[in-house]
Amino acid sequence: MKKIKSIIITLVILIFVTLIAIIILNTIKKSKINVNGDVGDEPEVTGNTEEVTDTTTLITVEDCIQQYYNIINNNSSLYYARGEDGYKKIITDEEINKNIIDLLSNEYVTKNNINTNNLDRYLKKTDEDVDVISLKMKVLINDPIQKYAVYGKIVNLEYKLIDEFYLYVNLDTVNKTFSIEPINSNNFDKVEITNNNTSIESNNNNVYEYANLGYEEIIEESMNRFKILAFADTDTSYNYLDEEYRNKRFASINKYKEYIKLNKNCIEESTIEKYKVNYYDDYIQYICIDQYGNYYIFEEKGVMNYKLKLDTYTIQTEEFKDKYNNGSDQLKVGMNLEKVFQALNRKDYEYIYNKLDNTFKTNNFATLSDFENYIKNMSFDINKIEYGVFEERSGVYVYNVKLLDAQEKNENIIEKNFIMKLEEDTDFTMAFNIN
Repeated sequence: MKKIKSIIITLVILIFVTLIAIIILNTIKKSKINVNGDVGDEPEVTGNTEEVTDTTTLITVEDCIQQYYNIINNNSSLYYARGEDGYKKIITDEEINKNIIDLLSNEYVTKNNINTNNLDRYLKKTDEDVDVISLKMKVLINDPIQKYAVYGKIVNLEYKLIDEFYLYVNLDTVNKTFSIEPINSNNFDKVEITNNNTSIESNNNNVYEYANLGYEEIIEESMNRFKILAFADTDTSYNYLDEEYRNKRFASINKYKEYIKLNKNCIEESTIEKYKVNYYDDYIQYICIDQYGNYYIFEEKGVMNYKLKLDTYTIQTEEFKDKYNNGSDQLKVGMNLEKVFQALNRKDYEYIYNKLDNTFKTNNFATLSDFENYIKNMSFDINKIEYGVFEERSGVYVYNVKLLDAQEKNENIIEKNFIMKLEEDTDFTMAFNIN
């Protein structure tokens, strides 16, 4: 009896051990080892993606994409050195391909059996330096990997649109490394993200740093995005304008394109010298003024979700109205002239023409074309304003103003007396001496 009982216990233990062994073997079979030797779980993590909402993340991911495009540029300065006979290539095509593979995800390389010989079948290289600008970005987080799907534009250094890009960017938040995967799609809204929980080993090419941005850097990035889109993809830039402002100021894409063409040099040279940040319930407003006194007003509801205004006279803010209504007559005249000179520097001659006194306009400028021809000859491409004597004469106000060349290409000084009549609200009419 004892012998039978002992046999039964032994059989139970053997069955239990066998079951444990089966479970362990199944677990091992469900594991995979990537090309870096990292062990990851077979089930892939999928789920709801999140929209990227902060500028720091945007710039961090965009910097990784920029690094990728620097590496896949056949003529990158990274691959050349100066010698006695000028610049010579110091790296072989195979070594360039090795650098590129260093930036591709292990999953992408393994899935497509990519090596230095067949790499060109899977991605398109460039032959010039380019800038990248991201327009859409979403993320699926599976710590320590943050996987981003990104859509954007590729532009050369002369602001010519080269191509679009659709990429996955994997950030290893522990190792501070990244990898890239081209996306085989041209419809970002249908792009799905699957994120495996694996680490990314570091190499000579795939280390990143988080962007550390203050207000100045955020504004600089916003201005850079505006410049790139304005010149390289004007249609997309037009869509970023505040809708009310866009309809009132430009009305059509053709008018906006003409504006960009007329102001190209000024926009290219523009650097922000002063700014103010206003916080509202659902957006942040950055009021920026460049070295020429031109305004750029960014109203940001989220990263890559902003609206832009290019002056303060087309739509007057409540802040402007409060200051105007509580100011002296001299302040009101000065604020109105600031609007006129904004329009002058932006080549918005129609705005100024519509503010001219009717009698003065009829006697001197029968058409907008007449006025435009005159104003181009009596002003500079970009004007700097100096205010002189202010006085009241029989119910109207006279302000002596000097116009100087803000670019300092011309030493001439143009002096004008602007005569202004204040109308209801913030409206006005004006004239000036013709001689």
